[in-house]
Amino acid sequence: MAESPDGTPAKGSGGTRPVPAYRHYLPVLVSWSVATLASLALVLNLEVQNAQERIRQQAALAFASLQERVQVNDVVLEGFAAALRSLPPIDDDRVRDYARAMLARYPHIGHLAISPRVLGTGRTRFETQIRAMGYADYEVRAFAYDGDRQWRPAPEAEVHYPVAFQEPMNADAPSVLGLDLSAAPHMAAALAQALSRNATAATVPFDLSEGGRGYVLFRPICPSYQESCSGGATEVTPRLVASLVVRADALVDCEADVSADFSCTVLYEDTERGDRRLLLERRSSHRAARLERLLLPKIEIRRRVESASQPLVLATAEQLGFRAFNLIPAAAVLVVSLGGLALVLAAVRSRVRSERDREHAYQALAEERRGMDRRVQERTHELSRLNAELQQENEARQGAEERLAVKERQARRLARRILEVQEAERRALARELHDDVGQSLTAIRIHAWLIRQQAVDPASAVGRSAEAIGEVAAALYDSTHRLMRRLRPPALDDAGLTAAFQSCVTAAELESLGIRVHLRVPKEIEGLNEAISITLYRALQEGLTNVARHSGAHNVWVRLSRTDAVDPGQGETEVASLTLEVQDDGRGMAEGAASTGFGLMGLRERVDTLGGTLELDTAPDRGLTLRVRVPL
Repeated sequence: MAESPDGTPAKGSGGTRPVPAYRHYLPVLVSWSVATLASLALVLNLEVQNAQERIRQQAALAFASLQERVQVNDVVLEGFAAALRSLPPIDDDRVRDYARAMLARYPHIGHLAISPRVLGTGRTRFETQIRAMGYADYEVRAFAYDGDRQWRPAPEAEVHYPVAFQEPMNADAPSVLGLDLSAAPHMAAALAQALSRNATAATVPFDLSEGGRGYVLFRPICPSYQESCSGGATEVTPRLVASLVVRADALVDCEADVSADFSCTVLYEDTERGDRRLLLERRSSHRAARLERLLLPKIEIRRRVESASQPLVLATAEQLGFRAFNLIPAAAVLVVSLGGLALVLAAVRSRVRSERDREHAYQALAEERRGMDRRVQERTHELSRLNAELQQENEARQGAEERLAVKERQARRLARRILEVQEAERRALARELHDDVGQSLTAIRIHAWLIRQQAVDPASAVGRSAEAIGEVAAALYDSTHRLMRRLRPPALDDAGLTAAFQSCVTAAELESLGIRVHLRVPKEIEGLNEAISITLYRALQEGLTNVARHSGAHNVWVRLSRTDAVDPGQGETEVASLTLEVQDDGRGMAEGAASTGFGLMGLRERVDTLGGTLELDTAPDRGLTLRVRVPL
């Protein structure tokens, strides 16, 4: 609607059509939806990152256990081979003791075995020799790992590698004595690789004869006089092969969370031969819902074991589900968002109502335009009344200003009382530091000295520790005394203002900075009010601190003087005020920059509570003068 300069509807204006309410609410709802979804997405992203970190840690622990046990396999088998190299008899008790010790320490090792190299022409003689050692049913045999999983005599071959020693060897452990390693294709391939390289080689994963899944490590063993199975020695073929069976179910510590869709897989991956087979797979019983798989990521971590003989890969995966998330932050975001929406909708509703009321008001003004003259008269009368009310308000304001002045005086007295309480607390704290901490530190130094004196050798660890304790206690003692002096100068309570000023100058240590202090304090200024004394002391302390930190001065002059005012009516002389000046010959500063520090602001409040004044006189390269004047 068009309006005239005085805010009323313009003549001839027919008004405008009100804006529909949904145009006010729609932008608010769209903005709220976008902001809420963005916030929830951010919270979800943070939760996903937390879940990723948790899964990485689980994978790292599982990989560490797998890596450790793979290394243990190599070390145990190498130690077993070294023992066989130096101990010719196959069934030597020392070899069996070593095997038992390793099996007891590492549960993931199924058994240790020894297979001698037997020519096909000497197979019958070898079986007779083993039977004579107490194994009456011994024969060179084969096991159908990929068939009916039954034992049968090994087929004839030029060379056999039958198992002649096994540990464990008891009624509870399945016997593989007589198993011809060269009769099983998967073992024959790994055995050939171990013999050709004279190094440890692993079979592909397979189902063990005693049950479960695993793999076997083979290590060729040369005669004791021969360091290597290759070279110029007469016998270049190993006389023995040591084998170690690894049980897959105990190879890695990878327990799945029952409440998560988690899987832990150990794979055999020989990149040279392109062979990839499953060794172990563990999955949780829980499965993620279709909606979880659609909305949430699946985290997969894959790491290869560092081993030349055992090409294993650990792959862990977890499909994130809603159970893995902490819904409290999302709920909090939603609650805050709904609260904000309620407030904004209330504001929009109020605005819509205001616009409608304003439209109604415009219509009412249009209808009342014909009575404008009468309204002008009424307004004139109203203005007269408002002038009277304004006069009353002016009088009320004057009364309020007077009350404000009273409040300011009360506030000044309150601030003065606060400073008194603050100083009392500082005095009490300084006394407690002196009585408790100071005495305790002294006792520590005495005990440290006694310990050092009683030590057999002062240069021993006990003597050096006692000396270090004494030095630390001495440093703490000095720090405590410095803190006591800053909290409450003892000289102010014990020797008066003059001695306190001298103590403050000494504590500032300006001489060590190359700044010479010229102190002038009348001796007759004593017995002052405590509030005045502590204010002047804090003013001196602040002035010297600023000189030390900022001035770059060579000299500082400290002057305390009093001004006596003569009462013309009585003819008597009385002390009117005290003035403290701290002046230096340093670099000074620009006008207006000197009073911005918190220390000067606090000092100004102290001085104001006493009805005094604080002045700063400075200019660049002309030094600075701090002047504090307090009435007596």
